[in-house]
Amino acid sequence: MKKGIRFKSVSVVTLLTLLLAISLPQNLYAASNVTLDWGTDHQIIDGFGVSEAFHQSNNIAKLGTTKQKEIYDLLFSTTKGAGFSIFRSILGDGGTWGNENDGPNKTMQPSETTWDWKESNDDQIPMIKTIQVDYGIDKILYTVWSPPAWMKTNGSVVGGYLKTDKYQAYATYLAEHIKNYKSKFGIEITHIGIQNEPDMNVSYSSCLWTSAQFKTFMKDYLVPTFDKEGITAKVIMAEDSKFSEQYAVDCLNDPIAVTRTDIVGAHNYGSTYTTFPTTKAKGKGIWMTEISDLNGNDLTINDGLRWAKEVHDFMTIPQGNAWFYWWGACFKTHNGEALIQIDLNSKTYNVGKRLYTIGQYSRFIRPGWQRFSATASPTSGVYVTAYKDPATGEFAVVAINNGSSNQSVTFNLKGFSASSVKQYTTSATQNLAEGSSIAISGSSFTGNLPARSVTTFVGAKPTKKVSGYVSSSASDLKAGFNVEAEGTSTLTDDEGYFELTNLPESTTETTVKISKEGYLTREIEGVKVSGTLGSASSPVEIWAGDTTQDGVINMADVLQIAKSFNSTSGSTKYNEHADLSNDGVVNMVDVLIVAKHFNATTSSYPEL
Repeated sequence: MKKGIRFKSVSVVTLLTLLLAISLPQNLYAASNVTLDWGTDHQIIDGFGVSEAFHQSNNIAKLGTTKQKEIYDLLFSTTKGAGFSIFRSILGDGGTWGNENDGPNKTMQPSETTWDWKESNDDQIPMIKTIQVDYGIDKILYTVWSPPAWMKTNGSVVGGYLKTDKYQAYATYLAEHIKNYKSKFGIEITHIGIQNEPDMNVSYSSCLWTSAQFKTFMKDYLVPTFDKEGITAKVIMAEDSKFSEQYAVDCLNDPIAVTRTDIVGAHNYGSTYTTFPTTKAKGKGIWMTEISDLNGNDLTINDGLRWAKEVHDFMTIPQGNAWFYWWGACFKTHNGEALIQIDLNSKTYNVGKRLYTIGQYSRFIRPGWQRFSATASPTSGVYVTAYKDPATGEFAVVAINNGSSNQSVTFNLKGFSASSVKQYTTSATQNLAEGSSIAISGSSFTGNLPARSVTTFVGAKPTKKVSGYVSSSASDLKAGFNVEAEGTSTLTDDEGYFELTNLPESTTETTVKISKEGYLTREIEGVKVSGTLGSASSPVEIWAGDTTQDGVINMADVLQIAKSFNSTSGSTKYNEHADLSNDGVVNMVDVLIVAKHFNATTSSYPEL
């Protein structure tokens, strides 16, 4: 005899809940909401960086030109790779430890009285030159792991301190590298790190410092030397191994040292992100210049998500300005020191998911962009940050989904509008994969975040602009006229074309000012935004003749022409601004041009 099935009493609410759960897709949570507030600004982003120090740039070259280019693309391309925008290098110290695959470069100053400016002393130079040309990398950071041995207390590049009687020699050493790399190698060192990990006593190039020693060196030696030599490179200190501002605080609180303490750098080994209150109070930048996995060797999305969250935390806790992974590519295949692992025997390489998850930030968030407010964690396991280009209105929203299920997120736009966004995703099966466009309805859009993924949504505000064409009244000159409106300015191109973009959203019409030395400034009122001034066949004409730039064409301008009368281009007497006909000679033709609009003022121009 079969036993009957007995049902316990079930409430209506419970039944409805069960039915709702059954009816919903099992891999999609209910939508969460994120507010993107354009008007609440945070830090400016300087960029994202990697290094190829200790011969790794040379190791990449050993793979041959085809694979070398592939690796460069993966690291620096904004269409094929992660789009890193800063390159960190080692200033050679001449140490003898290591080998051709992992060791220091030669020093440019082997003794106090000897300089050896050979390009071959630094095997990073060819890579730097290539990535500058091919990818536009214009931020080059050189960090010192150790001063040359002759400056050290122990006579070695490993360990020890900088001798106090070599403080001036070291300040000069840094200044000379910056000057000579530009003049001899064509490389502008835009940032100089005065010491890598001053808290670490290790078996490779290193040097110990205290905060007090940094202050003495900065205020008494580096600041006066850099000021005297006209050094404009930004100084980064102290790049200690743990994420702390402690080694920089004495410099930040000193009225002289602080003037050249431009950026406080730190690494994040064995530490967590925290705020840098003194750095922020002094208005200095915060760069995290090195982090990697020295132990693990995980190339999967699990590791990739770890590093995406690292970037998120750096942006939201200390609100830093630049974030670096350690090596972009290196010869080590047993741990996570690099984003790309090179096998020098087989001449192949493997790419970790971390390159792509970090690239969800670095490819789209470009130098000069600014973070703006976004709901940081709309639901468990989801983390969001947002960034914009204040000049163009472009924006990027990065969303991490650490969870094992898809997440639907509604993004609400506050203080701005856009027509659509494009999404790019890295997951277990995708690498910065371009998705479809998502239309923005009203002031919001909904995006689906795949399980265990990082997604970047990119878009742009509709820009308000004024464009047009300008030409000289006296010649075929069209280029170089300055056009201004609403605090924005640009120069006309060879065809006389200009475009003023990103005008304030509230602007419906504006006054356009057109000027150039030797010409009578013209102000055009009531120009409709999104309108056009002139055309290629009928440009706005600017009258030549105001050589004194006093707002009137008169006898003073004739006298100005007389000073260089009969001079030709290339002669010391020649004044290009008096050559109104733009024919290479200052003569009677230019006087007649003045006569054409004699006594005219800025208000004499006809209405358009």
